[in-house]
Amino acid sequence: MKKIYTLLFLSIVFTLTGCIPQISIDEEPTLGALELDEFITLGDRYAAGLSNANRDPGGLQGLYEAGQLASFPALIAEQLNLLSIEERRDSFSFGQHLLEDQGSGFYMLQEITLRECDGRILEEKLSLEEALPNWLNQRPSERNFHNLGIPFLKVSQLFDSDALSLNPFFNVMQTQGDNFTSYTDLFADKNPSLAILWFGLEDLIIHAVRGGSNSAFPITSVDDFSQNFSRLLDSIESRGTEKFLGVIGNIPEPTLFPYFRAVPPVFSSSENCNANGSSVYYEDNKGDIRIADSEVSILLPVWERLGMNTSVGPAYGLTMDNPIPNTLVLDQMEMQRIKEATQKYNQAIDSLVERANAGMNRPRWIIADLNNAFSNLGRGFTEGGLEVSTTHLSGGIFSLDGLSLTPRGNAFVANEFMEAIDVKSRQGVNLNALKLADYPGVVYP
Repeated sequence: MKKIYTLLFLSIVFTLTGCIPQISIDEEPTLGALELDEFITLGDRYAAGLSNANRDPGGLQGLYEAGQLASFPALIAEQLNLLSIEERRDSFSFGQHLLEDQGSGFYMLQEITLRECDGRILEEKLSLEEALPNWLNQRPSERNFHNLGIPFLKVSQLFDSDALSLNPFFNVMQTQGDNFTSYTDLFADKNPSLAILWFGLEDLIIHAVRGGSNSAFPITSVDDFSQNFSRLLDSIESRGTEKFLGVIGNIPEPTLFPYFRAVPPVFSSSENCNANGSSVYYEDNKGDIRIADSEVSILLPVWERLGMNTSVGPAYGLTMDNPIPNTLVLDQMEMQRIKEATQKYNQAIDSLVERANAGMNRPRWIIADLNNAFSNLGRGFTEGGLEVSTTHLSGGIFSLDGLSLTPRGNAFVANEFMEAIDVKSRQGVNLNALKLADYPGVVYP
């Protein structure tokens, strides 16, 4: 019999959509043998709930209370708690260190002009909700939270005290008395029975958003990635309970995200779909001026500047005298390096999980195949009449910055993790899926 379970905790989703999200259960839901003594999530911007951040690299905007409440760990925790109550188990605590109100600041879509013939974006205008002046001082009084997502944290930095000290989001997760030197210090007092982990995208994205050729922001080497990931898994498992289960999200190819796909290689400001567009010019990493084609990726920050007059000259990106700089373009070789690194990271994760599960009667670590999920998302699909895809804005999954997720995108990711638990944990679990239509995508003015 079909049952509907209502999520009461997501006030932000109710505020944005006017309706309360629901979980549609086609089969009897159950936690099976899954233990929920303590549930923690670990990761980067995606676990933290970063959303609507600055499109230019280096900004700190995007972490604020509403986005955190709609993070994929929060969505998973709420369903687990609902089923725990349904099965008359003890409810469990899943705390998040929330930055009040607008937190570090975020962007909103103020104006948008679409071409009537095909819905293509002709113009968009964003407005900034400024950060709270004291957001960096919003440290917790005690560490009673379980979502340990840290925006912009790379796997290569997990045990690097200098890099960690420079990350304000790592610092704001510590109490005034803490002086942590390792990411693992954040969960030193935890004994998880369930841990969900999604790390690795920052090791690629922080490089890619700077044009793929800035030596100060390299792709993390596969050896460093594998060694630090292994240390992290060992640290988590050493604290886990006897029936511990860990779920690792593997890594999608980030160049499929709208940040790298939204700007077309031919510029058109015409309302006429049959009108010819203008060539787009860019500077390659050797200083030569080239005409963009489908083999290169023009980064999203270019979009609001393309065709504008700049200090260099008129018609930015549309003339050889005022080309797009190399720092805002990924060429074919740069994209291939990112793709190869993604594949090697995922191979390393596969090997680590295989090693950790060797000789076990049931797996202690399983993988949620987010790489495959986002590849399928790139082709788009329809769920209950709702079209979702990686398309900028209208696809509903990615927020205004083209990299982080909307509440709907977080529901999509939550479903992938829950499906992995259902299918791979061998614990008789049936969590089923959140309805994506119940969670907002990009909010239009």
